[in-house]
Amino acid sequence: MDKVTRDVVYAAIDGELTYQRNKFGDNPHEIDAFATYIRQYSVVLDETATSPNDPRAKLAVVRKIAAICVRCMEQHGVPTR
Repeated sequence: MDKVTRDVVYAAIDGELTYQRNKFGDNPHEIDAFATYIRQYSVVLDETATSPNDPRAKLAVVRKIAAICVRCMEQHGVPTR
């Protein structure tokens, strides 16, 4: 898979966020719950990455984790650097 621009990456994350909102609604969670989701999907990513899966399958899990991180920051704020 070729390298893509940040705009393409953010558009994919936005698409995942739309999917999650359509499926679950606003569904607010505490930061700790988001941390648990991130850990759970990190395990899925490990399993996907250590199996003979297509890179797109691995990147789909990365996209999901990125969207979970964004939802957490949308709900709880984000410290800037």
